[in-house]
Amino acid sequence: MEAVGFISLWGFTPSIDFFKGTPHKYKSENDLNVLISECADIRHIMRSLSDNLQGGGIRDGTLNIYIHEKQKENICRDILFLTVICEQ
Repeated sequence: MEAVGFISLWGFTPSIDFFKGTPHKYKSENDLNVLISECADIRHIMRSLSDNLQGGGIRDGTLNIYIHEKQKENICRDILFLTVICEQ
C-alpha cells in the first residue's frame, strides 16, 4: 500500500469477538488469559468485551488481556484509550 507509513495507526480488518466459537465462554469460573499481538488498536478488545457483557452476567474468574505491540506509539495510544474508558 502506498502512503500508509511505517507505523500502522489502525487495522485494516473489521473487529472480531475473540470469544465467539471457543469453548471458553466469558461467564465462567476459570481464569482466562488472552494475548493480543500487534493488532495496532484495541478494536478487538472492545468488541469482545461489549458483545459478552450485554447479557449482564458477572464473571467469577479473572480475565487477563495482554497487549503486545512492536511500536511504542501504538502501545501508548492503547494505554491512553484504556485509561479514558476505565476512568470515567
